[in-house]
Amino acid sequence: MKKIALSLLIVMSLMQVSNAQKIAYFEMDSILSKMPEVKTANEEIDAKAKEWQQLVDTRFKQLDEMYQDYISNQDNYSGEMKKLKQDEIINTEKRAKMFRDSIFGGDGEMTKLQAAKFQSIYDTIFAMAKRIGISNGYDYVIENTSNSQWIYINPDYNITGLIKRELGIKEEE
Repeated sequence: MKKIALSLLIVMSLMQVSNAQKIAYFEMDSILSKMPEVKTANEEIDAKAKEWQQLVDTRFKQLDEMYQDYISNQDNYSGEMKKLKQDEIINTEKRAKMFRDSIFGGDGEMTKLQAAKFQSIYDTIFAMAKRIGISNGYDYVIENTSNSQWIYINPDYNITGLIKRELGIKEEE
């Protein structure tokens, strides 16, 4: 009876081991830092950001000039003219801020440009991670970024090197 119970226990343990799920992970930041496409995208984004910043600066410079003109000449304006000039300054400031927010705000052109430039890069990395995961029999492939909150990740399950190799990224010696 003891041998049967022991045999059953061993068989059940082996079944649990054979049903274990294989998990792998990759370090997104490590891959992105080595991709030339990321450098190119960042350069294009920076160039466009400088161009947009100049446009924003021009609007705020015009606003400042309007304000300085108002301050220097306010004694020459009638009450009604002062009010018109003040309203003009306020409206110009609102338009300048709205323009700035349309470019650099959360849903602005800068955010859209960044998403457009990086989406294909992310798609490429995720497709490669999926392909490697499937070909190596992993049940799950998890992205590990600098924002991840993993307490411990066994480096034996890190497929970052495989992804880099498949993407043609050379590891530094």
